[in-house]
Amino acid sequence: MNKQAGSALLVISNITLEPFFGEACRKAFAEDGVNIEIRHLSYEEAFEEKQRERLSASDRIAVWLSAEALYPDWPYSDSQEDKRIAADFEQRSLILYRFLKKTASAASILWVGGEDYAFRRCYALYGAEPLAGIDRVNRSLLSSLEEGDAFVDLKAVIARLGFDRAFDEKGKYRWNAPYSRVLLSDVAEEWRKRRRIENGISKKCLVLDCDNVLWGGILSEDGLENLKVGPDGLGRPYREFQRFVLALQESGVILALCSKNDEADVRNVLKTHDGMLLKEEHIACFCVNWEKKTDNLKRIAETLNISLESMVFVDDDEFEVQAARSILPEVTAVRFERETVYQALSCFSLSRRADRKNAALRNQTYQTDSLRKKLESECVSHEEFLRALEMKLEIRQAALSDLARLSELTQRTNRCTNGMRFTVPELKQRLLDSEYQLYAVRLSDRFSDLGLVGALGFKGEEADLFSLSCRAMGRGAEEKMAGFLKTRGVRRFAFAPTPKNEEWKKTMQKFLQDLV
Repeated sequence: MNKQAGSALLVISNITLEPFFGEACRKAFAEDGVNIEIRHLSYEEAFEEKQRERLSASDRIAVWLSAEALYPDWPYSDSQEDKRIAADFEQRSLILYRFLKKTASAASILWVGGEDYAFRRCYALYGAEPLAGIDRVNRSLLSSLEEGDAFVDLKAVIARLGFDRAFDEKGKYRWNAPYSRVLLSDVAEEWRKRRRIENGISKKCLVLDCDNVLWGGILSEDGLENLKVGPDGLGRPYREFQRFVLALQESGVILALCSKNDEADVRNVLKTHDGMLLKEEHIACFCVNWEKKTDNLKRIAETLNISLESMVFVDDDEFEVQAARSILPEVTAVRFERETVYQALSCFSLSRRADRKNAALRNQTYQTDSLRKKLESECVSHEEFLRALEMKLEIRQAALSDLARLSELTQRTNRCTNGMRFTVPELKQRLLDSEYQLYAVRLSDRFSDLGLVGALGFKGEEADLFSLSCRAMGRGAEEKMAGFLKTRGVRRFAFAPTPKNEEWKKTMQKFLQDLV
């Protein structure tokens, strides 16, 4: 919580990772302005009584167990012995995980999965046949992880690098350090990405050009019937990119279109083309016209009430990309190229366990905002507009299933918030504290269900959590949330500054004065 200048990571392992792993972590985290401290503990030491205090004081623990180091003679020609070893490895892993969850209940766990590539001799005997036991252990660990913990697929990292680049034979036999510096750097990046997810450090909105990005060809010249998009041939890369974009959208990323076309023609493609996966309901904002794209990017930010810094713009035209970088340097502008676009979009740090239902509600809210604006223009006063919205605000005690969304709110909200940031494990610790009160705030109106838009948390007379999504501001929700706290006896607020919450602080100071 609010650890911006520094962070600590306790690494538990049965192989040697230093000095290169610490160096890789410090370099990776420095890109976020974080000075990370790496501490190490051997697998055997983790269970010692004298280490309990050290574990319980940790807020982030990484576990990296090498199957080869534990079982140097595995695999065996006897399949029954192989199964016994796999079962033992699974049991050891689960025992350690459960021990850490009990001893260091407030810590988030980063678990590096097992790999069987190190057992080279098995390939000489059995070709490319893998050790099924390793995959079973990984699946078991992955399914056992609690909310807020993460799994690094080491086999996927090795596959991405290639076998020869991932291992260090000399290091293995000299220092029990089997992995290369390149692989250690990749795992460090995985852990940095996990920290970004925990702290809500991610872009929010993906703005897409259409021609030669969502489909091959130019709509205004080639016509709908000649566009290249579909499961086969030249249209396949564009369809696969759309599938990737949909995965981002389902994980909470806002989608917008910024294209030089006629809007009616683009909507027609989304509605009628058989090769399209993206549909109108997936797009929160259309800026499809013949105006400057940099002007349209500013218009999208204003319409969605988000900052330019939270936007990523993808276009196939180098001129448009460079114009965006020059005129709007806050926007991350990416040139669409099949070979590099996915890597460039790694700036989206998203959890696989994202609340997809809430993401869909949020997208629906953006799509219906035009109806709200029309209603507001027809009302003579803001009070009449609020009455006409027929809003329903629900403040209820939070459940375990709410924690991911509540954490996201604390991490991403910068305006209507007391600025305190919480990870899922930190919120879970508060939820289990009998003296702490944690509440979720849900809002709906006549046009749509806005979903879970706010979070409140307090203990005694002090509130350390007040967060309201910007899409719910200006509708009286913040006043009702403050009034709710008043009825619960709250007299003080913890406060941490963000770039935009100074006005909230003034409002809350007035609120406190009114209590006297």
